[in-house]
Amino acid sequence: MKAAFDSVGESVKASAEAASSMFSALAGFEGTGSKRWFLEDLLEEQIELEKIAVEAQAELSKAQAEYVRARAERMESGEALITVDGAGLQPHLEMIMWELFGAIRIRATQEGLDQLLLGA
Repeated sequence: MKAAFDSVGESVKASAEAASSMFSALAGFEGTGSKRWFLEDLLEEQIELEKIAVEAQAELSKAQAEYVRARAERMESGEALITVDGAGLQPHLEMIMWELFGAIRIRATQEGLDQLLLGA
């Protein structure tokens, strides 16, 4: 989730810098009227792109926050993320299954790592 917020900040910063540069160029512009209008159109397009980028990043951040909250709620509810059911197995097969699970080292997937780092 930190990455999403960092991304929002970087997008806004880059867009603001581009718009600032365009404003500076436009303020000191000494060309013809048609070229000035062209620059103004470019600036308006840049501002619109900024708005779209910020809205998209905000939606992404909101979706990621909702995802983390949902995962946290699921873990807090005590509902298992992985369920193993040996029902219907003969007792000796169930015993072997549990022995195997005890011997297997589980590697952390990206999601598992996120859960450890985020506490969710």
